[in-house]
Amino acid sequence: MSSSIEAEPESKAASHASSHFIKTIQFDDWKPLGHAVALSLSPRRTVLVGRNGGGKSLLLEGIRDGACAANYLAQETAQSIQKFTLELGLCASPGRAEFRYTWEATAASQGSSWGAFRFSARLGGRLSCCEASSGQQLWDADDSGTFRLYQDGIPDVPVTSLRTRGGLKLSEAQRNSRAGQSLGAFIANLFSWEHVEAVMPVRERGREPVTVKRELFFSTEQAAQRQATPTTLTRDLWSLFEEAEDGFAELNAVGVRLGIWQKLAIGEYKQVDGRKADVVAEVTVDDVNLGLVSDGTLRLLKILLALVARPYQHGPLLIDEPELGIHPGLLGRLLAEFDAYGAGRQLIIATHSPQVVSWAKPEELRLVERKDERTMVRSLTKEQSARVYYYLQDQGNLGEFVYDGGLDE
Repeated sequence: MSSSIEAEPESKAASHASSHFIKTIQFDDWKPLGHAVALSLSPRRTVLVGRNGGGKSLLLEGIRDGACAANYLAQETAQSIQKFTLELGLCASPGRAEFRYTWEATAASQGSSWGAFRFSARLGGRLSCCEASSGQQLWDADDSGTFRLYQDGIPDVPVTSLRTRGGLKLSEAQRNSRAGQSLGAFIANLFSWEHVEAVMPVRERGREPVTVKRELFFSTEQAAQRQATPTTLTRDLWSLFEEAEDGFAELNAVGVRLGIWQKLAIGEYKQVDGRKADVVAEVTVDDVNLGLVSDGTLRLLKILLALVARPYQHGPLLIDEPELGIHPGLLGRLLAEFDAYGAGRQLIIATHSPQVVSWAKPEELRLVERKDERTMVRSLTKEQSARVYYYLQDQGNLGEFVYDGGLDE
């Protein structure tokens, strides 16, 4: 998702932020996981593997919901996250954490609106940041989204609220301070994430042509947890075409390279209803309306939109079962596009595919399993890494090793 926050896009803080990655995230007693669970992540990509029901999808949803909560976009439910801790590290020094962020739920707010956005009643929360090594406080934010920076552990004058029309404004000294750097890193990593769920796109009324009008208002549900449909994909592609035509052209080129289509196009025309004329649009794939193409093509479009069309985003890309609905031959080419377009962006993938596992490195795997109604996550032990190494030297690929039980204890 994209945020409405403006935080000096070309500032030193923004350039500093792009060099960070999510090193660990811990959910404290989140009910669906059964207990506190910590997930360590690799700077470039992390691949979650394990049997059905282990909690791989839950972990991706937890990262998504945690980002929504930190953005003050989370909806309160019976299973809402109540507290999580996240550490960011520098890609240049991945062995240590630099900043630690803690979010804790408070009472839910009432619905409201701001500009073109409509907010439903949302989960309230308090967010704070400290130095990971020393624990010294750098900033905190109350439930209204107002930030308070700290200088040598002492709170300074509150800065502009995140939800004001002008966005977050910091002085040059504030931007260059440790507090400003940590805030820039936070915005880059948690205000521009994408999540592709392990579901095929839903057709609202069966297979039929789709056209859309321009929307004047957006709800938080649309922004945070919107399921892919031919209508939402048409609207996203139209928006991309109008706002960044070169991004649309790049998306089309990738689809041609993958052999998905020969031409992805946007058609705009006026629809007259009495005295009112609306501009409407349709997306066509090789001259076929998007509402009539295959489910697999729709899901590929959802993945490519998240991967290719938003290169300005530095936040994590969460993909649940990229193999779903995709031919194995095409999947290999898609993974090559992950390599090409995932550079500088953290990929977190859950999979059941040996092909996807073989694409990863052993140190990028995380084994997810469910024991005694609790989700457990672990990296490979030294002994398992040694077994993987010898297996790859003599016998086969990493995917075969994992799914033949090579990591079973």
